[in-house]
Amino acid sequence: MNVRLLSIEDVKNSKYLREGKKNLLLTPVGVCDTTALCGVLKNAVKTKYGPNISIDDSTGNISITCGTFNKKLQKSAEKIAEKFKKKKEEIYLLVYANPYETDRLYLNANNDNSVLEVDKKIFKEFHRMRENAKEHLMQKIGVLKKEENIEKEISKPMQEVEKPKKEISEKEVIELIKKLDKGGGVKIEDLLEIENKIYELIEKGELYEPLAGFVRVV
Repeated sequence: MNVRLLSIEDVKNSKYLREGKKNLLLTPVGVCDTTALCGVLKNAVKTKYGPNISIDDSTGNISITCGTFNKKLQKSAEKIAEKFKKKKEEIYLLVYANPYETDRLYLNANNDNSVLEVDKKIFKEFHRMRENAKEHLMQKIGVLKKEENIEKEISKPMQEVEKPKKEISEKEVIELIKKLDKGGGVKIEDLLEIENKIYELIEKGELYEPLAGFVRVV
């Protein structure tokens, strides 16, 4: 089982894949066969395929069918659905679901203990862990892509490799800022490619910041 902690928004930005007999999901943080979601129960109805629950995690709302092929889970989900009808407070659920697709993407929870009632504290902790895991995986994916680009660059014929761009001089930086300055200074964020030169010139007294984030020629 390859699990990814996801937000509902992540799921909606994912693509269904079929590899042999495997139902997979290509998510913003990699491929998985099981999604882990945590949200507030917003609706629960009985269907011939098992209870259909709808949860919301503040990034979106999604429906999950529970226990189509697992009677034990189906009964457990039915109890949650009954509790929802009589609810006096919010019900938080941690759900492990598998993707499949017909006319659109569906999620189905079928394993024992794949629909668990949790509290608000666990809900918050889940999303803290999810954000940390997402940051780590995005960095990892970024590193892999960077390595792929380096390999492509190395494999290019010599004539295709770009020559390094000529570094802009301090005089050219000053002339550029004079040209762009309409009286209130120029935003540093508009000059990101020469940001290091700007700070060097500030240290030398050639430029100054009339306001935080803006520069002018002295």
